[in-house]
Parts: sequence; C-alpha cells; structure tokens
Amino acid sequence: MKKVLLAACLMLLCGCGGIGSMTHGSLDMERALTQMAQTMREAKVGVMMNETANDTQTLESLYGLELSEEEYALICAIRADVTQEAAIFKCNAQNRSIIETRVNERADAARAQGLPVQTGEKGDYLYIAIGKDAVWMRNYLKGL
Repeated sequence: MKKVLLAACLMLLCGCGGIGSMTHGSLDMERALTQMAQTMREAKVGVMMNETANDTQTLESLYGLELSEEEYALICAIRADVTQEAAIFKCNAQNRSIIETRVNERADAARAQGLPVQTGEKGDYLYIAIGKDAVWMRNYLKGL
C-alpha cells in the first residue's frame, strides 16, 4: 500500500500523471479525481469510487450549483447506500463566493448526518471530500 501511495505522489510531483496542477491553475479536475479513485482501488483504501465524474444534474442536486463541465469535477461511491464523494471546483472572481457558500452548506449537511468532511483550497480551486475516507482523499487532493 505504501508503495502505491509513494508512486502516486511521485507521479503528481513530477507531473508524470499529465493532469496539471492546482498551483498553476491547469488541473484536469475530472482526470485527477478518476486517478484518485484508481489509486484508492489499487491501495485498497475504503469504498470504491466511480471511475467517471458525475453529471451536472448530480452537481445541481447535491450542491445547488449550475456550472459548466470545465468548472467542476465530482465523483461518488459506487454503492448507492454509501455516502462518499469528492469534488473540485475551479473558481473565478464571479463565482468563488457562491461556490464557497454551497460547498460549506454541503459540508454542514454531511456533518449533520455524522459524516466526516474535509475541505480545502489551493490556488483557484476549492475541494471537498465527504465520507469515511475524507482525510485520505483530502491529503491526495492537497498534493495536486
């Protein structure tokens, strides 16, 4: 497990993953989340996450946001009876405050259900991880 995590971290640090970076504002958010899901599977971390990002309807129902596909990526657990998700949002001056508000509302709702929640920001990006693997996901996202 440590070898898989080390390999993933090295790929992220050297840019071998080809997903860009939050620091430089060039992150391919969907690809980053699908690689995170794959790394979780390979490392046998927690519940299995979808390999594809959710659509805009799911984003609207969970976060109340109407964003273009270039402005967010969202993945959830494969099992419908398990609440676990990770989302990344690319913000700009016009949408940052509304995205922050909606992410905080989603975080509060998840905490009210007793779910672990981790949030963060890096550069122009905000991210949230919900579920029993939230800390692991947050640490992964912080490295992007």
